Amino acid sequence: MRRPIIAALLHPLNLSMLALATAAGLCAAWWLFPLGLLVWALMVVMVARDPSLRMRHTVQSRSPLARRFQEKFDRIERMQVNIFNAITSASATNRRALQPVMDEVSELTNQAFELCQRSTALENYRLVSEKNEDLEAEWVRLNQQVDEASDPVVQREYQQSLDALERRLVKHRQAVAFLDRVDAQMEGLASAMQSVLTEMIRLQAMGEGSVRQGRQALLQTLRNEEQELRRFDEPPQEIDGVQVDH
Repeated sequence: MRRPIIAALLHPLNLSMLALATAAGLCAAWWLFPLGLLVWALMVVMVARDPSLRMRHTVQSRSPLARRFQEKFDRIERMQVNIFNAITSASATNRRALQPVMDEVSELTNQAFELCQRSTALENYRLVSEKNEDLEAEWVRLNQQVDEASDPVVQREYQQSLDALERRLVKHRQAVAFLDRVDAQMEGLASAMQSVLTEMIRLQAMGEGSVRQGRQALLQTLRNEEQELRRFDEPPQEIDGVQVDH
């Protein structure tokens, strides 16, 4: 997906205007060229600032997430687009009244994506580690070896291995708990945004006065979700004693 400014520069109408300005400057009067350039620049800025174009670019430029997060974030993203479309199709008065809601939705969606993106490496590593090694089964095996060892030196070696494994299990369980929290948060956020969309459409149907009166409640719902996202600390830095980069 091209950046909005590139798309604006390559827009057929804008290219035609640039060609017309050049031709007018060469074939008619020189002063028509700078005048045409000014008109062309204004056209480029208008296209580059088009909200629909910027929305499409934002959506299409987001990188893939871990499978467990992708489906839920896709739902959040659909809610963002649906809210944008509902506001865009509203009357000019309602559009102005609901612009803070759109701004809050965009910020909230970006924060949700950043959280999912930050957690994706952790989730991918969890999948690989669980596929390659069963830590719980290994813990049972080492416990048994500690109990059955008759030689104190051998028993001590097994106990050290067991202690190291238990530390890995703690890190692993912390990571799993964090990922489950992210999963649940995305589910709740998608539902909250669906409620905002439904309420916003209802308010628009009741008239401009209702939109102004109900806007604060919509904003409060979104801000509550934003506070929930901010409560997430950085995800655990390692699983099974292995450093995980974000």
